[in-house]
Amino acid sequence: MKTRQAPAGAKPSKTHQEMKAKLLAAASSAAYAAGDIVEAVRDTNILSDNVGDGTTLNTLADGLRLLIEATPPSAHDAKTAILKGALEHFLDLPKTSEPTQ
Repeated sequence: MKTRQAPAGAKPSKTHQEMKAKLLAAASSAAYAAGDIVEAVRDTNILSDNVGDGTTLNTLADGLRLLIEATPPSAHDAKTAILKGALEHFLDLPKTSEPTQ
């Protein structure tokens, strides 16, 4: 994948800097969630850790939301808009004490 570089001495735009920050945050969230999943499998006690209590799912959902926000609007289609709305709704829901099946 080729990336365009700004002319020598040009400062990156604020929008570009914000996109980079969101992409890094999305990658960090995804990496953290992946680590949680690996640890849960390694420990074989999935119900008592971040995977079992929903923390990992929230972290991964937030990372996906950030990834969508960091991409240019021209890359979004109707499915992306639906997914982003669903993620925002999911992340806004209060955490319940009762697990669902």
